[in-house]
Amino acid sequence: MSVQIETLISRLQAERAHASQVWTILNELRIQGHLPEWAKALDAGTMRQADDMGRAQKAVNAALLELVPGLAQVTGTARPTEAQGGAQ
Repeated sequence: MSVQIETLISRLQAERAHASQVWTILNELRIQGHLPEWAKALDAGTMRQADDMGRAQKAVNAALLELVPGLAQVTGTARPTEAQGGAQ
């Protein structure tokens, strides 16, 4: 696997872990009633937002699998899965 692909995978995993952590914090704030109105209006910390994030991640996975020859073999799958960046 090329260094560029390894870097891409590593950075995507880091970004997705960060997004998941931020969503978890927003979800807890929402549950406890501490989100400001503007954040509630954006569906911050809701399952709807988590589902939207998961769909966006799967779309990125699909695009990358088309653009990067051999990525499916490296990741062990021919299509995006939860383990490759679905909702965490």
